[in-house]
Formats: sequence, structure tokens, C-alpha cells
Amino acid sequence: MDRDVNSAAFMLVRTAPGDFSTIWKSYVIGARASGVNSGQFVIEDLGTSVAGDGTRLLTIANNGYVGIGTATPSQKLSVQGNVISDSYKYNSSRQLKRDIKPLTNEECSLILDKLGETEICRYRFLSDGNEGEVHLGMIAEDVPDEISSTDGKSINLTDTVDMLLAAVKAQSREIEELRAEIAILKERRD
Repeated sequence: MDRDVNSAAFMLVRTAPGDFSTIWKSYVIGARASGVNSGQFVIEDLGTSVAGDGTRLLTIANNGYVGIGTATPSQKLSVQGNVISDSYKYNSSRQLKRDIKPLTNEECSLILDKLGETEICRYRFLSDGNEGEVHLGMIAEDVPDEISSTDGKSINLTDTVDMLLAAVKAQSREIEELRAEIAILKERRD
């Protein structure tokens, strides 16, 4: 399909059986562009219409970024809404990393202190409206730098889990030290 206006597209329309004038559902699969080599591949839901702009379902930007539920993906994959998966795997092999240095006990203790100062909040996402689901978590602008994104608007969940593991390690060490002190005090008492 070739057009000199947005969108050069294919329209998929499902009509009622034997009645082409009763539209049940329409989708547009097309290309939008604002200039030479500056465009997007899009899939839009037109509902029961056969014209106009629809609800953007999928966007593949010129840079290869994919957006689901957003027309402006800001990462390799940007999703507006919840994601459900049976599993999430994160590349973590030594073969994929460099400059590997285990955290010291002191660094783990500092992380425990930082997390202790971080507020956990209840909130709703603006995009979910007034009746949206209540979530529990941290606010990106208030988290330690180690887990904040470079733009300060999101949190790296993998680094968050790793930070929590460092805090657990620090707490475990503190518990062992306290147990040793208790054992000494019990011996003195007896």
C-alpha cells in the first residue's frame, strides 16, 4: 500500500455474517511517518469504525523500540499497563559480565541503612484512573541511586532484588553477631 498521507495501511474489518454494513470490529495495520526515514509501524483498534484514528495497540518506532499500549516507546520494549508472565529470566552469567567485585560486609550494611530510609508507599497509577488498582512500592525519585534509572523516573527491579539480597546478608550477619553476644551473656550468667 502506498499513500502520501498517514496512514499507509491495511484495514481489517469483520462484519456480521451476510451483512457487510454491520461492522463488528476493525483494525488498522499501517505505517505513519513524519519525514524521510522517520516513522512508525502501527496497529490500531478502530472499534466499529472504518475511518479515523483508533486506539494505539502496538507501535514499532523507527529506532526499533516497541510500544504496547503506547505510541511513544522509550525503551526496547515499553508497556503501558501490566505484564503477566510464567517466568522472568535475567542474563546473569559471569560470561556476560566484567569488573565483577563482591560487596564487602560494610557495603551490605550501608545498603541495609539506605533501604531502611526508603519509604514504601501505597499509590495508584494516573493512567488507571481514580478507581485503579492500589499498588505498594517505592517512588523512583526517592530511591537509592543504585536502583534508580538514569532519568530518575523508573526503578531497576533486578538491581532492587540484588540490593534486597545485600540487605538480607547484612541482617543475617547482624543476627549472628547478636546470637554470639547472647551466648556469651548466657555463659556469664550461668
